[in-house]
Formats: sequence, C-alpha cells, structure tokens
Amino acid sequence: MQLVPTWFNALADGDIRPLSWGALISFTKDYDDDIIFFTYNVSEYNGADVYAPTGDNPLQSWDKYEYTDYSERIIYQSVQRELEFPYSVVSAIADFSLNNYDDYFTPNSGSPLSDYIIPKRPVRLLQGFSTALLPQFVGLTQGMPDIAHEEGTATFTAMDFLTQIYSMPIRNTEAMQNVRTDEILANIFAQFGLTPDQYDLGHGRNVVKFLFFEKDQQTAGDVIRPLMQAEGGLLWLSEEGIIKFRPRLEQPTTSSYTFDSDSIITLSVSSDDQIINHVIINTDVREVQDFQTVYSKKTSDNTLNVIPAGESAVFVAELQDPVLTVEEPVYGSNADVSWFTAATYDGTDVTSGVSITSVELKTNTYEMTIENTNGFDVNINQMSIWAQPAKRISVEPIIYENKDQDSIDKYEDKPLEISNNFIQDIDTARSLAITILDEYAEYADIIEMEVKGNPAIQLSDINTVDYDSYSGQYRLIGTSNKLQDSKYTQIIKARGYNPRTWFQYDVSEYNGPDVYAP
Repeated sequence: MQLVPTWFNALADGDIRPLSWGALISFTKDYDDDIIFFTYNVSEYNGADVYAPTGDNPLQSWDKYEYTDYSERIIYQSVQRELEFPYSVVSAIADFSLNNYDDYFTPNSGSPLSDYIIPKRPVRLLQGFSTALLPQFVGLTQGMPDIAHEEGTATFTAMDFLTQIYSMPIRNTEAMQNVRTDEILANIFAQFGLTPDQYDLGHGRNVVKFLFFEKDQQTAGDVIRPLMQAEGGLLWLSEEGIIKFRPRLEQPTTSSYTFDSDSIITLSVSSDDQIINHVIINTDVREVQDFQTVYSKKTSDNTLNVIPAGESAVFVAELQDPVLTVEEPVYGSNADVSWFTAATYDGTDVTSGVSITSVELKTNTYEMTIENTNGFDVNINQMSIWAQPAKRISVEPIIYENKDQDSIDKYEDKPLEISNNFIQDIDTARSLAITILDEYAEYADIIEMEVKGNPAIQLSDINTVDYDSYSGQYRLIGTSNKLQDSKYTQIIKARGYNPRTWFQYDVSEYNGPDVYAP
C-alpha cells in the first residue's frame, strides 16, 4: 500500500469523497533540460546532478520527459493490474479518454500536436481526493488513439514502461557464473541505463550457476520471464514508477487495509480454484569447467582464411558449448593460452604485421577481427582457443517431481510442469516445488469485490476482509481502478492468504516462530 497520511484514508472511507484525477503526457517526448542525471565517474559526488526528486520516489529515466498537464480534458481513466498464476512478471495496462471537441488530439488535423499523435508517448496517470493525487500508472501509449468524432473524444491505451523494456533486445552479450536473480536483473537494467537508485530488488533465492545471454538475439523479456519463473518471485513497475522485485520467500505478513461492510459494495466468489498439488520440473543444466582448449584448427590449405594485404577480416571459431571466459588469442604457438599463426601462400611463416583488433563472444561462436598490415596476403593457418566452457552435466535433462497426496486425494491431480534452465540443481528444484505446494495445494477462496475504492491500495497487498461469512487475510492478485462520471470504481480480486514468516539465517530467532524455508 502506498504511504499516505491518516486523513487520506479517512477521505477514502468517508461517505462524501472529493474525487480528483490527473493526466500528464509528453507527446513531443522532449526532455526537461533542467534535469541532469547523475553519471558514475562523471558527475561530482553531492554535486548538482540529480539522484531523485523530493520524497521517496527515485528518479527514473521516464521522469526526464517534459510532461504537459491534460487533467482538465480527462473524461475517464482506468488502470488494471493482475498477477499471473502462480508467480509473475506483472504488466499494467491503462485506458483513458480525453475531451477532443476541437480535434486537438486528432492525427493530421492541423492542431499543434498533430505531428506527435503517434505511438509510444509517455504518460502518467494519477488518482486521489481533493488536492492529494497519488500516482497510478507510468507508461507509454500503444498504437493510435481511437477518435470518436460525434462524441468528441480521443481514447488511448497504454502499457507500463517495464513492458516496454521486456520488448527491447539485450544490448550486451553476458556470461555470468553463480549469480542470484537480483544480480542478473541489475545487470539487465544497467544495460538500459538504469542505476541501483532506480529500482528496488530483494535478495534473490535462486542462484544460477551459469548464464549466457546474447546481444540482439534475445529480448529482455526472453531472459526476465524464465528467470522470474525459476525464482518464483514477483517483478513489477509500481504505481510510483519504481521497478520492484520480491523473491518468493520475502512475502508480507501483516494486513495493510481492512475491507468490511462499510467499504464493500458487492462480493462474489470466483470460479478459479488455483490449486497446484503436483509439480514437475525439467531443466538442462550446465556447469563451468576449468580452462581448456575449446577450439582447435589447423589447415594446410593456404586459401581458407586469407586476409588480403592491408585489410581486415573476421575469423569465426565455432564452439561446441557456450563459454564463461575466453583468453584472447596471441600470435605464436603456446599450449596453455589462446594462440594463432599465419603464413603466406607458399607456407612461409608470417611473424609480424598480423594482430587481433576486436573480439566478440556469441552463444556458439567466438568472432575475431584480424588485421593484416603487411604488403602481402596472409593465411590464418592455425587457431587454438583456451576458455572455460559450460558443459551439460548429463545427456538427459534433470527431472524433479513432488506432490501433495492428501491434496490429490481431495481435489484430483492438479499438475504444474516447469521447463526452465535457470533452475540448475535438485535442491533449487525441490525448494521451488515445496514452496509452490505450500501455498497452492489447499483450496483458498478467490473473491472479487467492488469496494468504495482507495487509490493507495496496491497489487500483492495483504488485506483483511470482514464481510458476511468471509473473514481473514487475503492477498490482492488483481486490481482495476476506474474514474468516470464523478464515480470511482475499484474492483479487487483477492485470494485467501496464510501468512508465512520464513526463517532467515542471521535474522530469525533459532527455535523461534519462523518457518524453515524449503
């Protein structure tokens, strides 16, 4: 739940509520010249460059745009979020309609914005009471607006900025060893210009022994989604625009809000049962080996790898396995390093004028740009690559299986099958499976409520419900907030929640109340 003063919640619970909203859009995508981002090793520590605005909201890259306030033109706005089952990379979607009686938001209309009514426009939506507005959404418009000429409206759909990051290609090739989920996320976010001050990452439970992702061959989402599945955690862009990661064992245990007969308008039970009592995990595991020769080639054909006089060429070494670290080849034969040799057409050794100017590691290749400054053609006749390969530890994928027989006897077999190479040992597979069974093997009510509405409420909050026969704690797994015609409609989907405080080394009390984590 967003932190708000007591009087804000009092307004939310009151009979008369002065509703308010806001819409800030950067159609031109101009940057605010007054905002200068702090740059590591460039900006002066405690100097003029900005870390964050006032308050607790760290400065995000999307804050640098110049936004124009279109709140007076808002007709309605709706923001929806929902957790995927049973763990999630969450995306938020927003719809909003603006008064367009003068064709101000109509493409090709001749309005001052006409040339900027195109997709991917930054937008911020806010909701609240009186003059107190809380952020609800930060993202980019999708596609073109729906123009309704008779009604005089322009309606937009937007997705949050994290969804945009998912669709972008990985910018750096990376090989990593023994890294936690949060460390991998930090690496990816750094590739897109975000710093540790711009996200809030919990301490990941899953450790990946070997990870390789390749520039321009994968999107960030291709890496992040299976990474989060292996963690069993939660990643989302909060209403305030902060990227947050919560590991599977770091769950809230106390209620942040109470819904009762005064705040609940309607309540119904969902048809979803969300039961998992049988978990099967498949994973193809690799382990990093000691340095060894991973590529060796020798040819007597002096025309295969020819580099013309005064030119450069790319030599591609095909690798059997991805590698963590490669020693860059040096000229001359040596058994314990990467090396290469060159010769002329007649087989005469070339001992100078040939050098490697750049290298690029890819999933299954190591590519070297080799320059020949000699006045004659040379042939790269020998190449040996010394590196740390990540080899499969077994021919067949590792399969782990766990089930709750009592639950199966009651509800029939409700399996979940996971195929994920970020789960890289049996202990990790067992931990993930037991955690899932602990939360989902037994039936828990899933309820849908229309409530009076409080924009401070957030997805995954633990709330207390005290209404008719429903009493206890529920975790919010879906929210929909809509403001239209002076009415605030908040629909909440929640699942019965049994709070767990997992034992943490050097934090929890020995033989205390905390539960030992699987």
